[in-house]
Amino acid sequence: MNAGAAAEKAVEHRSPPNNMEAEQALLGALLVNNEAIHLVATFLEPDHFFLPVHGRIYAAVMNMVGRQETANPVTLKTYFEGDEALKEAGGAQYLARLAGSAVTVINAGHYGRAVHDLYLRRQLIFYAEDVRDAAYDGPLDQPPREQVESAEAALHRLLEDAPGTGTERRSIGAAALEAARHLEKRSIKPRGHSWGSRWASRPSKGGSAGSRRPT
Repeated sequence: MNAGAAAEKAVEHRSPPNNMEAEQALLGALLVNNEAIHLVATFLEPDHFFLPVHGRIYAAVMNMVGRQETANPVTLKTYFEGDEALKEAGGAQYLARLAGSAVTVINAGHYGRAVHDLYLRRQLIFYAEDVRDAAYDGPLDQPPREQVESAEAALHRLLEDAPGTGTERRSIGAAALEAARHLEKRSIKPRGHSWGSRWASRPSKGGSAGSRRPT
């Protein structure tokens, strides 16, 4: 194997950018003080977490707080009784460890942006791989300019997803509704029907109540 092939093989086996400690610190802060959700809910979504079970925990916290309920290891336990991934992590004891290891809620916003920034890095890698594959396998009669324009459009969509470039226009009420849908898609049924009722009439910075992040 030549040096170039060896380097490419090493790159293929690199772990995608992630920070488990930041995800755990954020979830712990939210479990200790539910009000900290307001620091991240306008830009951070469940799918932004690297570990899917962390995204489900985040969605459950957001849904419960949106219903004016307290989200803590005890109240969240019923959400995850059948969640195999959480069982492997330690079940209800894992939720308790998250809350018990929380040092401060002041940095919740910082942790949330770290989680989101790493999500953007992973997406950038995926886009780059798609661009590479299109360059290798695209139709010979497709002008390269079209491939470049397609790549530019994908990168523009990724830029729009970055905090500070329009993401904050999503209201917290919309965030709570999206969290409930996230749980439903994963067969975790949120309790009740008035998801996000607490936040539905509270406009977020830069947008009106019920507004959604542009796609």
